[in-house]
Amino acid sequence: LLNVNFNSTQTDAGVLRIIDMSGKTVYTQNLNLTKGVNHVSVDINKISAGVYIIKSTLTGTTTIGKFIKK
Repeated sequence: LLNVNFNSTQTDAGVLRIIDMSGKTVYTQNLNLTKGVNHVSVDINKISAGVYIIKSTLTGTTTIGKFIKK
């Protein structure tokens, strides 16, 4: 599992995406966040080993990170 935490200043909706290095989206999850810290667990067992970009978009703000699946 990949655990992702979001700290939201308000109730918010958004999208979490995992993108492989070729640019293909391999996972998408709609998010409904509450005010405060939100925990999201993503089952990454079905994706291949490699380097991925994780991208979240919440109310016009996009955050990008990277992780390695072994």
